[in-house]
Amino acid sequence: MQASESQGSWTERCAIELLHRTGLSHAAARWYGGCGAIYMLHSAAPDRHLHIDSDLRTTPRFLDRLLTHLRASRIDVVSLDTVAARLRQPHGRRFVAFTFDDGYADNFLHALPVFESHNAPFAVYVASGMVTGDLDCWWLGLERLFLQHSTVEIEPMQRRWCVDTLRSRARAYREACDWVSQDVCANAGALASSFRRYGIDLRSMTREVGLTVDQLKMLAHHPLVTIGGHTVTHPSLGQLSEAHAYDEIAQNKRFLEELGGQPVDHFAYPFGRPDSCGPREAALVRKAGFCTATTTHHGCLTEPLNRDLHLLPRVGINRPYESVALARLQIDGLVAAVRQVKAAATMSPAYRTSPRA
Repeated sequence: MQASESQGSWTERCAIELLHRTGLSHAAARWYGGCGAIYMLHSAAPDRHLHIDSDLRTTPRFLDRLLTHLRASRIDVVSLDTVAARLRQPHGRRFVAFTFDDGYADNFLHALPVFESHNAPFAVYVASGMVTGDLDCWWLGLERLFLQHSTVEIEPMQRRWCVDTLRSRARAYREACDWVSQDVCANAGALASSFRRYGIDLRSMTREVGLTVDQLKMLAHHPLVTIGGHTVTHPSLGQLSEAHAYDEIAQNKRFLEELGGQPVDHFAYPFGRPDSCGPREAALVRKAGFCTATTTHHGCLTEPLNRDLHLLPRVGINRPYESVALARLQIDGLVAAVRQVKAAATMSPAYRTSPRA
């Protein structure tokens, strides 16, 4: 149940297609695209149109089209294991590394066959709780809440919604997710009473959508797949004490290595924003023995962002529609460049002249 495109989305899509088809996006890569990009995904869902959390869902058909386009454009699709080496060759051919966050079973069921058909590598960052079934996937609970009910009340937010259209359901869902993200540790737990009242069992949902032990083992031994860490319970690490944050990171690495029988050298920060990962978290990830770590900071692998292998940026923004043209604008660095211009325009004069800017 995907929200229909508004007039604004249609106009946006036309502009994106124009930039792509005229080659302006590809030309921009010379200045903004760096040597490559890490593309961020989550769930590979053939039934994407039945969901309102479009940021999480990608159809296998779109993956096939994007991989076909990248091959035709002579952009290499590489594994995370080779990213560091490629960063040391800034004048080589441009590349993209594909990553999936959390550990959804559909990465095995639907994404893997597409990547196998293209002989293309990809990585899956797995939260331990997705495999054990112990993770409270509050974002999935919120989606089900707004999909199944026309009137929703969440007492901790002091909000009540009447949702009768796909667009209103998606808008309410985003509002609730934004509220949780303000303080994940406190607000996610505060949703428990609302989920109970509406009969939503988060642990049951996790067992439905998460990788099984057997699926994880098969992915860990597949020549095209790299398994990465993503903490135990998917917290916002920046909101935890240093000791607690390190336990989340190190225990996740140990769990995945023991279960998969393979080294786990790469990590992705849950949420991945500046308030959830920074120098402290990067130091903890290095201490735990990870070689790289990725954020959700939107950007290509350009200087100075690629100097710290434990705070790497990624690209990938899903919209109500799926577009190879939009993906290419992201991979070419044009979306990140526009964001930087907008951010600079909204800064105060004092901030713009600050030596820390």
